[in-house]
Amino acid sequence: MAKDHQHFLTENKDGILVVTFNHSNKHNPFNEKMMLGLVDILQKANTDETVRAIVLTGGEHFCVGGDFNEVQKMSTAEEVDAWVKRIANSYKAPLTTYKPVIAAANGFTIGFGYQLFLTADYRIAAHDTKFLMPELEKGIACTFGATMLAHILGGIGRMQGIIYGSSAVKPSEDSIVHIYVPKEQVIERAMLEAKRLAQFPSPSFSTTKKLISSWFIKKLDEITPDSILAHQAAILSRSAQPHFQKILHLNHRQASPVLSINSQPMRSYVTNIRPATTTRYAHGFPFQAYHPPMYTRHLPMITSQLHDSNSFVTQMMNRAKNNTIHLLKRAK
Repeated sequence: MAKDHQHFLTENKDGILVVTFNHSNKHNPFNEKMMLGLVDILQKANTDETVRAIVLTGGEHFCVGGDFNEVQKMSTAEEVDAWVKRIANSYKAPLTTYKPVIAAANGFTIGFGYQLFLTADYRIAAHDTKFLMPELEKGIACTFGATMLAHILGGIGRMQGIIYGSSAVKPSEDSIVHIYVPKEQVIERAMLEAKRLAQFPSPSFSTTKKLISSWFIKKLDEITPDSILAHQAAILSRSAQPHFQKILHLNHRQASPVLSINSQPMRSYVTNIRPATTTRYAHGFPFQAYHPPMYTRHLPMITSQLHDSNSFVTQMMNRAKNNTIHLLKRAK
């Protein structure tokens, strides 16, 4: 599978590489190409002498998790095996980039996105960021997330805040998020912290990060085989399918595609539910003849195009069709 950089915006700002997740879906679901693409970007940044620190961000939302369009189609143990290994490699990419990696989150930071956030050295988030790991409730295994939280909440997160923050840490501060800021200041603060960390002498930073990351990477490697088995059991049981379908349906409705017929928006056919009339004569007496609107003449074609569209439009089409049939009966 080719690496994909289409879903990323990258910019080197005075030695700070800003990597913005830029999926066409604003929630940034990570698919196979994005996982491979992120690994490729970070590996290149690691050897690029013009890059001194990296900021990972997602725009309106950091990352809502994996791409269910792909996951719902998995039907073999081999497919799940490859998927879990891609996830593990995505998590290890920031850990093996021996330059400062700062994560800047806002909006939804869920599942895979939450766990990717945890792999950064220093973590900035908006006050209203939604951090969720709902996998177990939805029928998906949460082995990586459980391991990361145990690792970070067990002390490493607090340690990162102390050594990378280089300042006193209050006992009440969060090990998961090192700094909370208003959402309009997330990128600004992430850039400020990236520039500060970039000034640290490289040998001391890189060697220390290698040691810290080695604990994390070793644990990820240890649990990957069991994670594969757990995800195979969960996904192949199809227990998460209702959740996948619900999320995909909501995403589809939010996209609100405007279908077209003969280059005209279908919305015009749906909203025009009044049938056309002409005056005709029978036995010398005038009467109003009803003609089905254009959309009913194209109903078979519209219906086929609506197979995967949202149910609201389908309901509108059926209602319009029934109204037209009723009016035609009246005309008789």
